[in-house]
Amino acid sequence: MSYYNNRSYRGTRISSSASFRGQRRPSLVLPPDRNIHDGLILSSPVETLSVPGVQPASSRTDIDNVEYVGSYNWTDDKQPTIIVPGSPPEWTDRSFPFTLQPDTGLRFVDQNGHRMPTMPLLPLMKAADEAGTTVDWPSIDVVTDRNGLRKLARWIDKGASARDFRIDIELGGDRTLIMSRWEPNTRDSAGNGRSFGFGFEEATTRHAQGCGKSTGHYRITKYDFFGLSLIVRYEVDACLPGKAPANAKGNNASQPAAPASSNVDDLTSTLASVSVSQQQSPTTGASSSSLNIIHAGRQVPQSSVIELTTRSQNYIHLLDWSDVFPQLYLSQTPLFYLGVHQRGEFKEIRKQDMGKDMDEQREAALETFQRLGKVLEEIQELMVEHADKKLSLVCEGGVLKVYQRATTRSCLPQDVMERYPLCRHPRKISHGIEVARSRRELSAWEKLVAGGTVESKSASSGWRNLGETERSAARALIIHAADLVKRCGENRVVSHTGLGGLRCLLDPARILGQGGIDEEDAG
Repeated sequence: MSYYNNRSYRGTRISSSASFRGQRRPSLVLPPDRNIHDGLILSSPVETLSVPGVQPASSRTDIDNVEYVGSYNWTDDKQPTIIVPGSPPEWTDRSFPFTLQPDTGLRFVDQNGHRMPTMPLLPLMKAADEAGTTVDWPSIDVVTDRNGLRKLARWIDKGASARDFRIDIELGGDRTLIMSRWEPNTRDSAGNGRSFGFGFEEATTRHAQGCGKSTGHYRITKYDFFGLSLIVRYEVDACLPGKAPANAKGNNASQPAAPASSNVDDLTSTLASVSVSQQQSPTTGASSSSLNIIHAGRQVPQSSVIELTTRSQNYIHLLDWSDVFPQLYLSQTPLFYLGVHQRGEFKEIRKQDMGKDMDEQREAALETFQRLGKVLEEIQELMVEHADKKLSLVCEGGVLKVYQRATTRSCLPQDVMERYPLCRHPRKISHGIEVARSRRELSAWEKLVAGGTVESKSASSGWRNLGETERSAARALIIHAADLVKRCGENRVVSHTGLGGLRCLLDPARILGQGGIDEEDAG
């Protein structure tokens, strides 16, 4: 559900009840907040990022080719356990009016980080594997939580008044930017005596069959965003009841679900000792086996996903669409339900459809989305340039700096990272990466060959790191590749000039031996 405190964190209420509905745990003492600089090498920032300017109109759409990748629910078991595919709570369309007590107790700020602090993205990967979704992981540009995209969007919009944040980043394989959520604390206080969001969710939804122990539902979606291929994880508050279609795709994407269980407690006791390594999954290993998987729930279509929030009728006019709309849009959540109350007495629900009712908000946010796409591309290029390091984006006082972390530990176990092979050899510019982008990269290298300068730091750095022999081979390769792009039009091209420049061209014998370009695939 969508509930915000004074830091605008979004979270799931924590309860001591097995059903997790209608009961709240007494206030507990929280651990002290972590320092935003923890584990960073502060002596020399790697880079300071600036908000990019508005780009010329592009034929590329902001979000396209939306696909379901996977989903899961967390349970409150001692051993980290997810229900796959799980299901969001179902909307009951309760009649009005009704009265609720204010929210109290604790809630999750980042449930994934709380339950798996060293591997917060592992549930995403394992849920995708269990769904049987075909994902070409090396072709993905960015893997992230929606939260990270929203923080970057706020930085773009708010400038110096943007709230401080940190996002840990690393590289998967040769090009995939992996963004891990970082919070000062994974839990916080659920209410200040004036908030009713959790109570509203409990009063208007019911647990889906097989998901009675759920503490939050998470959905994973793939889409193209201004030329980048993104996989985004986000929490889902509710969904419309009903059966999911068998093989829908795109905005109504769904996959055939495993048989649901009417008693997830029985499943838990039966499968409590079953680990990921015992599931039929593409990847196994000691590290990833620390996550248990229960099969229950149903995969719901994207068109039935609902975002819930509440507002006092005295402040409903202050609803900040510049913050709410990106939340909906970056997860392609189509339905927005707003519960309106007066001191806890709910009298109406206002329902809005993102497709039909929010054209004005979308138009207002389009420039921010365009800048966000450019920022993600710049961060990806920077991460490729520093592929052997673990970095962090740190925003303080509206200034976004990049620092190296004093660790080599990945946010994913080694057996999962193996799905991102280190190519260091020619790779295909394909899977949503447009030939126009290849032309831009080739153009940057052509300028360097001619003695000019380019804005791309990765291109310049890559060229400086080449010896004269490698440069000669690279010149021949660039000329050949540029000619091939022109001749092949929109067909796929195998190119050495990816986002990281000529990092994979450090072996001139390999370049000359392979001829630089696989023309067979380009025809």
